[in-house]
Amino acid sequence: MLLEEIFPDPEWGSPEMTDEALAVHVGISRRAVSLYREDYERSIKRPPTSDKGNTSHTGTNESTKDSKPKNEGSAGDEPEKKEKILDSTGMEVPENLREVFSRVPEIKEHIATINQMFKTIREAVANNDELYAHCNIDSLKRDIGNLRRNLRFAKPYSVCKYCGGDVNNENCRACSGHGWVNEDAYMTTAEDLK
Repeated sequence: MLLEEIFPDPEWGSPEMTDEALAVHVGISRRAVSLYREDYERSIKRPPTSDKGNTSHTGTNESTKDSKPKNEGSAGDEPEKKEKILDSTGMEVPENLREVFSRVPEIKEHIATINQMFKTIREAVANNDELYAHCNIDSLKRDIGNLRRNLRFAKPYSVCKYCGGDVNNENCRACSGHGWVNEDAYMTTAEDLK
């Protein structure tokens, strides 16, 4: 069962279910479950648009359900605001980096697929499945661990704190001109810039 299927489940996705229990169930680290849970919770919570005075966001107001958003109408209205994209540190992602940060779920999906594959093979070997008789679980575990780490550190973690994601700063040594850094590079960022 993939995390995308677990979080919506009333039992497994409940707030009482610990990240540790989910990590054991799915076969990944507790930290990975925590990151997936944060992403999932962020994806189901839509920030309020422009009605900041309204504190009730638990249900749908039937009178406004089918009405047009406030920013559609006369030519003098403000243009529609795009939903904010935040990096893993909570910083808003600049326009030029929005696409790459919005594609982070692709890498997470690859990691989830790898985890599911390893879990399936591990269970098959444990059940003496003849098809997997020559699989060396220890070797496979090391290889998959390396692949997981490689993918984890390939994904954008933070807007570069040195250049601020400036697309014209190709000489930035911290991000090599990409405008973003992975988690490993972020951890080595000077504390006064974090």
